[in-house]
Amino acid sequence: MARVIAAFMGLIVATSLLACNRAPDTDETPPVQPAPIAPNAAPTPVSTPAAGALQASPTSAPEPPQSQQQAGDTKLEIAGGLARYRVNEQLARRELPNDAVGETSGIAGSIVFDADGVILSATSQLSIDLRTLKSDETRRDNYIRDRTIQTARFPTADFTPRSTEGLLWPLQIEGQTTFKLLGDMTMHGVTTAVAFDVTASFSGDQITAKAGTTITFEQFGMSKPRLFLIVSVADEIKLELEIQATVSTQS
Repeated sequence: MARVIAAFMGLIVATSLLACNRAPDTDETPPVQPAPIAPNAAPTPVSTPAAGALQASPTSAPEPPQSQQQAGDTKLEIAGGLARYRVNEQLARRELPNDAVGETSGIAGSIVFDADGVILSATSQLSIDLRTLKSDETRRDNYIRDRTIQTARFPTADFTPRSTEGLLWPLQIEGQTTFKLLGDMTMHGVTTAVAFDVTASFSGDQITAKAGTTITFEQFGMSKPRLFLIVSVADEIKLELEIQATVSTQS
């Protein structure tokens, strides 16, 4: 009997030891350890947006309008003047040819230079009101307005300056100089390049100038005056400007 009890007790002890040594039963999955990074491994590339994808861009200040005068710009503003044409003609009542002369005080505009003396054409223009041209002959004036220039459709002659030749920069404040002013003249619906010969006198911020050029009726698609009192008219037209201008520099 003693042997049976001892065997039974030994079985109990062995079973207990076996239960203590068995791994605990659990549902948790052991964490996966990341693979070690090799010392010389290339970095993972960063993806870039596909073509056409919206991307944020830095905000920049808006550019000022072209009509605004900028720091360093110099503006010559017309304060008054005359625009004149001269055309050689032969009248029936005169033995010798003479010049038909018509003029107007309807001239306005300005020329703007940048800090380097370059003309800013986008903000520069001279305009002549052709509707107010007058000569010594009313019938000539009416014909020119109604049929030659057709001022009801084309009331002005507009000159857009592009560049100068022979004008020293910066502008002088005393004395006189001569130079060429080149640009585009629009008249009677036609635009063509012309060059004015200019003589300018400077006195502080005041300029007085005389400018002249020669064009033809054909250049601007205009017909010559044809009246019973006019025998013939030359092909060339001389244009003359007398201008007073004020100089200002934007600081």
